[in-house]
Amino acid sequence: FGLRPETLLTALADTARVGDDIGKFRLQYLGFNTASMGMHGSFAVINQKVEEVIGFDFGSEGSITEDSYFAMKAQMGINLGMQWIDGYMFEQSPFSVMDLIHQRGRWFHGLFFCTWFGGQGFPFRMTALLSFMMGTWTLSFCVLTMNILIKVFHLFGTEDYNLVFASNTVSLIFKLNYMLGFVHTFSPFLEGWAYWLALFYMQITIIPIAVGAFETAGVLNGLYLLLSRESVFYIVQKEKKATIGKI
Repeated sequence: FGLRPETLLTALADTARVGDDIGKFRLQYLGFNTASMGMHGSFAVINQKVEEVIGFDFGSEGSITEDSYFAMKAQMGINLGMQWIDGYMFEQSPFSVMDLIHQRGRWFHGLFFCTWFGGQGFPFRMTALLSFMMGTWTLSFCVLTMNILIKVFHLFGTEDYNLVFASNTVSLIFKLNYMLGFVHTFSPFLEGWAYWLALFYMQITIIPIAVGAFETAGVLNGLYLLLSRESVFYIVQKEKKATIGKI
C-alpha cells in the first residue's frame, strides 16, 4: 500500500485489511504476544530455527492459509510468542472484484481449519477468539440483509427502530475499521486534498454497500469450498502483464 492502486474499487474495499493490521493484529501482538485472531503472513518475519522446528508441510488443509496455521502450530507446539514490528510494507490489492471475492473465500476456507471446529487438534482455549471471529464472519451477510430491509421499510414508511439501531451500530464498527485502513493507505499529501476527500467520501458512503456484497460473496464462496471439500488454493493476480513494444 502507499502506491497508486491498479483498481480503485478493490483498493478501497481492501482498506479493511490495513485496518486489521493496524488494529486487531497490532493489539494481539503488542498486548498478548499471540496470533489468537490469525496472522497476516505477507509481513511475517520468522526465525530460521523456528521455521525448521515447525516447518510448513501441513498438508492440503493447513496450506490454504498457511500463515495462520503456522502461527497456531507454533503456539501449540513450542508456546512461541508473536511481536509487532513497527514499520511499513508495500503491497498491492487484488486487481479485480472476482480476485477479491476468491481471496476472501480462500481466507474463510483456510481459517476454518485454524479453529477448534476444523478438527486439526488445536485446543479451544487457544482458538476461541478466532472461532468467534469466524462465526461473526459467517453471519456478516446479515448486515447486508439488514441494510436492504431498512431501505425497504423506509420506502413503505414502516421503519423498525430496533433494526435501524442494530444495523447502524454494526455498520459504524465496520466503517471505523475501513477509515483506519484508509488513512494509512491514502495520503492527502500524495493524492492531493481534493482527490483524497473525494475518496474518503466514497469510502464511507458508496463503498460499504459494495464491500458488503463482496464480503458476502467471499463467505459464500468459502462455505462452498468447505462443504464441497475441494482442495483449492486460488492465486490472486498481482502482477501486470509485460508490454512488449517494437524498437
